Amino acid sequence: MRTTMWAVVCGVTLLGDAPARADHYEVFLVAGQSNCDGRGKASELAGPLARWANPQNDVLTAYSCSTLRGPVLTSDGFKPLRPGWSVAPGKARPTKLPSGTFGPEVSFGRGMADHLKGKKVALIKFAEGGTSLAKDWSPEVKGRLYPAFLDFTKKSLQELKEKGHTYTLRGMIWHQGESDAGLPAAEYEKLLTAFVARVRTDFGAADLPFGVGEVFDNGKRDAVRAAQKSTAEKVKGVFFVPADMLRTFDGGTHFDAASQIELGERFAAGMAKAIGPAGVPPAAGVSPRGYSVPLLDLSGQTGRQVVVDREPGQYLGHPTTVLLEDGKTILCVYPKGHGRGAIVYKKSTDGGKTWSDRLPVPASWVTSKEVPTIHRVVDAAGTKRLIVWSGLHPARLAVSEDDGRTWGDLKPAGEWGGIVVMGFVEGLKTPGHYLAMFHDDGRFFAAEPAPKKPAEFTLYKTFSTDGGLTWSTPEPVFRSSAVHLCEPGCVRSPGGKQLAVLLRENSRRKNSHVIFSDDEGKTWTEPRELPGSLTGDRHTAKYAPDGRLFVSFRDTTLDSPTKGDWVAWVGTYDDIAKGREGQYRVRLMDNHKGADCAYPGVEVLPDGTIVTTTYGHWAKDEPPYVVSVRLKLDELDRMARDRK
Repeated sequence: MRTTMWAVVCGVTLLGDAPARADHYEVFLVAGQSNCDGRGKASELAGPLARWANPQNDVLTAYSCSTLRGPVLTSDGFKPLRPGWSVAPGKARPTKLPSGTFGPEVSFGRGMADHLKGKKVALIKFAEGGTSLAKDWSPEVKGRLYPAFLDFTKKSLQELKEKGHTYTLRGMIWHQGESDAGLPAAEYEKLLTAFVARVRTDFGAADLPFGVGEVFDNGKRDAVRAAQKSTAEKVKGVFFVPADMLRTFDGGTHFDAASQIELGERFAAGMAKAIGPAGVPPAAGVSPRGYSVPLLDLSGQTGRQVVVDREPGQYLGHPTTVLLEDGKTILCVYPKGHGRGAIVYKKSTDGGKTWSDRLPVPASWVTSKEVPTIHRVVDAAGTKRLIVWSGLHPARLAVSEDDGRTWGDLKPAGEWGGIVVMGFVEGLKTPGHYLAMFHDDGRFFAAEPAPKKPAEFTLYKTFSTDGGLTWSTPEPVFRSSAVHLCEPGCVRSPGGKQLAVLLRENSRRKNSHVIFSDDEGKTWTEPRELPGSLTGDRHTAKYAPDGRLFVSFRDTTLDSPTKGDWVAWVGTYDDIAKGREGQYRVRLMDNHKGADCAYPGVEVLPDGTIVTTTYGHWAKDEPPYVVSVRLKLDELDRMARDRK
């Protein structure tokens, strides 16, 4: 039931100081202790977070703290949503508002306004740091926070009524629990359950959606965290907002600015799902953590699997492949070790059905420091070559002039380096010109490491104009400490006019991202999140004969039954461009150790057979080895139809 209030006396709507027109507001309550009040620093809302620093004039906020830590500070009625409706304690306590700190309301309010498009949104926030549910917030404790919260909320609602507005109380978000870390789980769960029930009773909303935010795991809050999750599982209409991958600035309690934005977005995603209506798209900047497309499973179909290389007791990982123009010769390189080690080189001459023994390589290949990658390049005169990259500092390059029969040594490509060099090498419209990308976190780009705190990832681009033999000094495409974008994988639009680059998000706080270029890589759009269905590491995309895309990657979707496994996505380029989930997902193989798998190669044979190759822990308690899986999309289509 939703609570809708009209201020009417003798059939006439009360106007008071009525505005030019009365509006109907969708109202959300925000309450809790310090991480709800917010200790995120507004000064850190820069770079990719800069948009959150500005007032949001289409969302209103009424704010108040309590008298427990000093004089009451308020927003003095409803004001535009912005950072600063927050009161830090002690020496940092402000004397007036807005202050220099903020909480999850900044992105939560934005998310709800975008979800409820065309409707007015207002937040009522009442919070106080260092407060306990048992001693301060419990409705059974007289003279503490609950009566003050109730009073402030009702006065704020009355303000809307007196201005001629109407409202619907849509939901409440709650972040609290650090001060109750000493309570047994059962006791905190009992208190939280009673608190939810009392809020619903006092506002006449028996099914009011209620979001419970998880406290940060500092190793001492297991009971509270378990109780929060249990309450959400047991009480109808309560949803749980996890704190995994959020960061604190003080060693384990208060979320930093980027994490406050993420927390608010997670609350918004949960609330959007709770309130509906069905079919309303998720809030801008709030991408679902999971996916709803069908999941197909090939992991048990061993007849599709071909072992490329396996050595008892030896870690074999991170392969890339290239298909030659005869449509059947596949070359594969990978390290003898986790992400580094001597480069192993193999060949298949029958489209991946069988593989050669390990082939001889130059002595310098034993010195490879990182994941090797192999690529076909052709210069302006039509001369075909193969190149193999090896990363870290300096990035090195080896060349074959005879389709991989012999190879040159690894030689520095310049006075620079990076991680996963190269994520891709993409041919441009000008013959002999290529674009490549990689990333670095400050450790390997220059000879002297220069990492930053917090960690900052930079995505770099470099160009070749001589068929891949030499490369330009890398230029930054995107740099951020808020999101860690890396391991780029490129796919060109069907008409050839646009490039899309799919990106791993390594902080694990967001979905994977995508950027686009309409000028052959010279300029790029700002990154945006991909759907959960495309969230993973080391995306490798190829077109099937029917024009659909097959994208292979490691599953790091935040909510996924195949998390850590080798998976693929099937959909269209238009799905990626428009942020749609695609057609379906496929588990290719079941990885038995964490997420240590799936730097895949993908090749499409002339008959439409897809040969995708990667490493993983395919046998329990054994080192990873390299396997290919063979399939056709029409086979997957039949599985999808049968599944229905």
